[in-house]
Amino acid sequence: MTFAEILQAKGAEAGFSFTEEQLQQFTRYYEMLVETNKVMNLTAITEPEEVAVKHMVDSLLAYDKSFDGKTLADVGTGAGFPGVPLKIYCPSLRVTLIDSLDKRLKFLESVITELGLKGIRCIHLRAEDAGRNKQQLQQFTRYYEMLVETNKVMNLTAITEPEEVAVKHMVDSLLAYDKSFDGKTLADVGTGAGFPGVPLKIYCPSLRVTLIDSLDKRLKFLESVITELGLKGIRCIHLRAEDAGRNKQHREKYDIVTARAVARLSVLAEYTLPLAKKGGQLVALKGSKYAEEIAEGEEAVKILGGRIISAEPVKLPGLDDGRAIIRVEKLRSTPMTYPRKAGTPNKQPLGVK
Repeated sequence: MTFAEILQAKGAEAGFSFTEEQLQQFTRYYEMLVETNKVMNLTAITEPEEVAVKHMVDSLLAYDKSFDGKTLADVGTGAGFPGVPLKIYCPSLRVTLIDSLDKRLKFLESVITELGLKGIRCIHLRAEDAGRNKQQLQQFTRYYEMLVETNKVMNLTAITEPEEVAVKHMVDSLLAYDKSFDGKTLADVGTGAGFPGVPLKIYCPSLRVTLIDSLDKRLKFLESVITELGLKGIRCIHLRAEDAGRNKQHREKYDIVTARAVARLSVLAEYTLPLAKKGGQLVALKGSKYAEEIAEGEEAVKILGGRIISAEPVKLPGLDDGRAIIRVEKLRSTPMTYPRKAGTPNKQPLGVK
């Protein structure tokens, strides 16, 4: 009997039936497993019937109809069990194979390519790191669900499709991250629906985050997110940016100040730099006109005690729209005359004639 015939028979005994394409994929997976096993220790089982029963069917026993369209992480996947058989059997399942051994993952990547599987990837992580990674994915997912649900009754975002939110909100926010953030204090000015502050907090739990916004109902949403996600070391402050910059509890108290889609740099500098400590930094997430904003805002940055140290072009997956991360170093204390009263920075930007 061929491997396909053996698997079809043994699968039927366990209540599974396969399409012709699935049988071909299982067979090729078996062939690659046995061939690679000659040069790499993947399995002690190589006989066709044993592989069919003890690897393939055994893996499929984990399957449930509720898996359809869901995300699955297979931790310590080894030679791909149960992740690969589950993916073959349930093509709509989005699978992440996690293992600490890179050479095993290279084998699995070759299997994925050879079998033409989509919606499956390999991640090189230790199990303990994967646990933290899994928790983060759960937190990002719940954040997305709450964002979309609340958006039905409150204008939080024009973007609601899963892939767009993942790329244009979550990943975009994380582009601001730098390893130096660990353990630091961060103020996110004009946080809106929580970007980039909440994604940065999820990704870097040691970061102490203050979300600042002028709209109380947005902050109530964010407080519910913080509670639901079990985040610690993050708070919401109901203040206009200009008022926060004059408030003794916030003025020059933060290592990092972030802002995304708030204002042009000439205006944004006055909203944010008064909050940064001497030696701290402003991290501004900017769009395609960032070079123009730098030219216009450089004088304002200087007046407020800062210096532009970099403008790093960045790309989001599948997009090439000219985004950049502008980083400004706080060299000296901001003069006490700044920020000016609410509304003035926007009407009369510093250094703009």
